Amino acid sequence: MGIATGILIAIAVVVIISWPFLRGRRRRAGAVPEISEAAQFRVAREELYDQIRQLEADYEAEIVREDEYQSHLRELRVRAAELMRAQDQLPEELSDEDRLELEIQAARKASIDPEDAPEK
Repeated sequence: MGIATGILIAIAVVVIISWPFLRGRRRRAGAVPEISEAAQFRVAREELYDQIRQLEADYEAEIVREDEYQSHLRELRVRAAELMRAQDQLPEELSDEDRLELEIQAARKASIDPEDAPEK
């Protein structure tokens, strides 16, 4: 009886101590960070560049024949160009500092009374 009680107490202590850690993992696993479209393009572009670097390394190590190398390299370059064109179509992302500066300028313009405004 004493051994069973000791085991139950030990299990309860382990559960109580580990509960905050287990609960935190669930939150982190369920929370997917939102990535901006521009960041997604940057990630995709870096993956393409990694593929190109790997292809070049394989070619230099004579793992890939020259015709395969040229064909794959052409495909990857076309995909990179398409990705860059699509990224150029996105509206330009402003940094936090730029957004703050625009808000300050808008507030200054709004606070100027038309009667007090300097004459042009």
